[in-house]
Amino acid sequence: MIIDEYGLSPMQEGMLFHHLSGEAPGVDIVQVVVDYNEPLDVDLLERAWQLAVQRHPTLRTSLEWEQYPDPVQQVHDYVEVHLERRAWGDDEPGFREFLGRDRARGFDLAQAPLIRLTLFDCGRQRYRLVWTRHHILLDGRSIIIVLKDVEGFYQKLLGGEPVVVE
Repeated sequence: MIIDEYGLSPMQEGMLFHHLSGEAPGVDIVQVVVDYNEPLDVDLLERAWQLAVQRHPTLRTSLEWEQYPDPVQQVHDYVEVHLERRAWGDDEPGFREFLGRDRARGFDLAQAPLIRLTLFDCGRQRYRLVWTRHHILLDGRSIIIVLKDVEGFYQKLLGGEPVVVE
């Protein structure tokens, strides 16, 4: 269910234009790689990401441009996210190849969420998380806020503390 709608900023309109034109696919796709060198409760990490998506409406946003005279962002009341889990080793060239394929995959901007999460189990309690998102959602400064929320939620869940999403 759509719970809010609002227009796009001029920068977002430009990104949408380039997306729809099909020029330079993947140019507005941003990837953040987080390395974990510790035991990880993968189910709790996935739940922490779900809580962050609930906290931040922009992570539950899709775009609509065909039914309106001007494009709009539509915030959904709930969007489910999953960690795609992959076994992995120390194959750095293969990892770089994955990043390129994942970026080229792009997103359907009319379908939320406009993020993907892939967790690589590198063995010996080492993990690599790839958070892929469309730049139309967040600027660079907002990434830090989301990552801090995910980490805070994860630590609370790990400690058995109640988590409240505000």
